[in-house]
Amino acid sequence: MGTRPKAGPIQRPEPPRPAQVRTEEHPAIPELAREVVARALADGSSAGTAMAIASRTAELARQLTAELASGEEMACRAGCSWCCTLTVIAVSAPEVLRIAEYLRATLGPQELAAVTDRLARRDERLQAMAEERRPRARLACALLVNQRCSVYPVRPLSCGGMTSASAEACEASYRAGWTRSIPNGPRHLGIAAGVRQGVEQGLAAAGLPAHDLDLTAALRIALETPDAVERWLSGEPIFAAAAI
Repeated sequence: MGTRPKAGPIQRPEPPRPAQVRTEEHPAIPELAREVVARALADGSSAGTAMAIASRTAELARQLTAELASGEEMACRAGCSWCCTLTVIAVSAPEVLRIAEYLRATLGPQELAAVTDRLARRDERLQAMAEERRPRARLACALLVNQRCSVYPVRPLSCGGMTSASAEACEASYRAGWTRSIPNGPRHLGIAAGVRQGVEQGLAAAGLPAHDLDLTAALRIALETPDAVERWLSGEPIFAAAAI
């Protein structure tokens, strides 16, 4: 995996932005993620390749978080799902394909059809919404079941990077249309962002479609396309309609 960065210094590229969250980034993290992607691709090009990229980079993020961000205060608990109503969750193609594989492996036909239907309804509702309203839409994620993430073991890096020291602040921001500041964990967010950047760079270097994707739209495509993995690995821009 290469030499991991020590616990500092953490770059602070800019002060808090109107997006209401703070980020602290480490310059070594994208390169570590690129190495992980390159090794996974070197093992061959098969359905397991996409899964390996997603699982290995998720493990990298977990290890880095334990090393660099374990001291950040977190109020996040099972059942606290305010952030699961954010309009867009940016994901990579390997993450989407891994989530689709997880759903197919853990759900029966009726349950899987219900998830696909929720994804379609959420996607269509957002597409019909005026663009200026979308950032404040506060629509529950289609993967949220009884206020819990139904794909938590394979959740996207973006979700793992969004933490908060105050559930009350999250609720207040939610009720204000995400216009109030949230005391998020800047190192958690920076690690997730750095790994995501490295994944994008690694995929692009291999000639694979590497754009950020909207989770809802991309997962809908993955579940409705039986050969999505093979087509993506061939370089086909199968998720173009979900690019953000």
